[in-house]
Amino acid sequence: MEEIVTYIGGGLADDKNGENSVGFSTSIHSNTFSYAYKFANAHLNGVVSTGFMNGDNDKVFVATKNKALIQVYVHGKEAPIQKIPIPEQLSCLALTHHNMKSIDQGSEHDDTKTELQLPWLLIGGSITGKLYVWEVCSGNLLFNKSVHYQKINKIEFSNNNNFLVTSSDDSRVLVFRVLELISNSPTIKPLHAITDHTLPVTDFLITSGINNDLRLVTASADSTCRVYDLNTSKLQMTLVSLFPVCSIASDPAFRTLYLGLDNGSIRQVNLFEIDSTKKLRFIGEKSRIVTLEDDPELKWSFMAHQQQENSSNTLKITSLDVSFDGTLLVSGDSDGKVLVCDIVTKQSLKSLKPVNGMVTYLKISPTLSKNFNESENILGTKKANNYRKVPQLKRTLADSNDFNNHELSMQIPENDYHYNILNNNHKMDYDFDEYLAQVAAQESNFKASPMNAGKDESPQLQEKLDKVNEAYSELKKIHEELFEEHTKLVNQ
Repeated sequence: MEEIVTYIGGGLADDKNGENSVGFSTSIHSNTFSYAYKFANAHLNGVVSTGFMNGDNDKVFVATKNKALIQVYVHGKEAPIQKIPIPEQLSCLALTHHNMKSIDQGSEHDDTKTELQLPWLLIGGSITGKLYVWEVCSGNLLFNKSVHYQKINKIEFSNNNNFLVTSSDDSRVLVFRVLELISNSPTIKPLHAITDHTLPVTDFLITSGINNDLRLVTASADSTCRVYDLNTSKLQMTLVSLFPVCSIASDPAFRTLYLGLDNGSIRQVNLFEIDSTKKLRFIGEKSRIVTLEDDPELKWSFMAHQQQENSSNTLKITSLDVSFDGTLLVSGDSDGKVLVCDIVTKQSLKSLKPVNGMVTYLKISPTLSKNFNESENILGTKKANNYRKVPQLKRTLADSNDFNNHELSMQIPENDYHYNILNNNHKMDYDFDEYLAQVAAQESNFKASPMNAGKDESPQLQEKLDKVNEAYSELKKIHEELFEEHTKLVNQ
């Protein structure tokens, strides 16, 4: 499986139409050809991608900066295939998929599995603090309400789609239940409102896992990071940094945090340590407030961005993400540079093609190894002609007529993405007629087995069976008599 990083910039200040803004998707492990997305400029976290698992069904949504517009891209086509007007300018986007079961792909001896990702909800946060919820496959607007006092900076779903978290320049973090947002109720309130930060919340992340084990980590310009229990909003730990925190990421196992700081460096924070009893413990159990000391020996700091040529004096780390094996850290800064660093050595391994303006979106996604073709393209064919456009996003809330005539528009995956069943580790296409024939053959083989064929020729077995039935009847009768005697004694 290959790992692809998609990153997009915010554009230059004098390029309001985004004519010189280009985003890219490329491998973090090899130097093969990458995809480009022209005219793509967005606010921080104003981009979402459906990934790279569904071929021509995969898309990139960009909330265009300075315009009330969403541009839709497909991998392999540089220009946007759609420009969707929206009620107002959006500052951030989030996308969630339907929870689908695993499907198998590849040859008969290939055990590769993946998830069929069907987009479900598209969430947009505006510069005025308003939250929009659209159903992607119908375009229906399910929710539209002001939830923050200032610009919304980021929106993210929990991995089980139960919770939606938003952060804003008003220094608040809100937690919503997703089902309540789409319930069409007139009185929808956040499940939790976190107000511990004193300056704008710049970034946050939600850990993966079961519902009762989810944690929320927030980062703020007040130089603190806070760890909460997502279900109860209880504060578990506060990290105090020497510089304002602009971005945050963690490894997949949530063992280490990486803080992108306002001075252009990245600070590594190990969340677990070995105590005196040689047990691994969460550092928040020892102290609720952990202050990050200065690191003159650079044991826990990444300085690769500061060491780049022509780095500005106001360099900030705006975006971070970690590879799926936790060995590589991909980071983007306010100068538009994107670096891939080795986490053990803290050294830069490669520098990706820069973007204009700050890096506003950076995300690592997996793609199937079957799509890896160095002679052509790591992301499959470049001819993206077999795509289906997204329905126009409606500007008014959906009413009863929209729900009564609820039509969904989606593209059925090609043959490589059909559902399969496993039988003795051998893959077969699901065919009901073939299944009936298989069951009939099994029944025929069972009737023809020696055990069933010699049934009438075994009188001794029948005699033993009759004796067992007789003994069981006698035992049952004795049990009933004893139960009656017990009942009489209890009632006396």
